[in-house]
Amino acid sequence: MSIHQHDDELHHLLGAFVLGGLSADEHRDFTRHLRHCETCQRESAQFSGLPSLLDLVDTHEAPAVL
Repeated sequence: MSIHQHDDELHHLLGAFVLGGLSADEHRDFTRHLRHCETCQRESAQFSGLPSLLDLVDTHEAPAVL
């Protein structure tokens, strides 16, 4: 696997990174990638508030159709 292929795969982990859903190895790899990837730096900053917004969602009142 080339370095560019590995970086492309790491881009797909951004959502899981922001939500805290990566394994320890994935988190380490993504953090290393984040140091030099301006795209992921920008996107992670944009999505950084997402976890707190998701905490506001009331999951106790699911619609009856579910």
